[in-house]
Amino acid sequence: MVSKTRVVLVVLPITLLTVALAVLFAARGADAAWIKIFIPGFLGLGMVVAQSLGWLDKQIPPGEQ
Repeated sequence: MVSKTRVVLVVLPITLLTVALAVLFAARGADAAWIKIFIPGFLGLGMVVAQSLGWLDKQIPPGEQ
């Protein structure tokens, strides 16, 4: 199981970037539908990318394999 600190350090920047982009969309006059679609989509895409890059994998110290 991966540590909670590692998960927070990966999820927090993705969430902050998503919120910042949603605020930018709202400031630019995007419809509410775009914002409702964008937020879960970007969060999901960010988590998929983080998982595939191995950022959420448990690090096994050498010699414990």
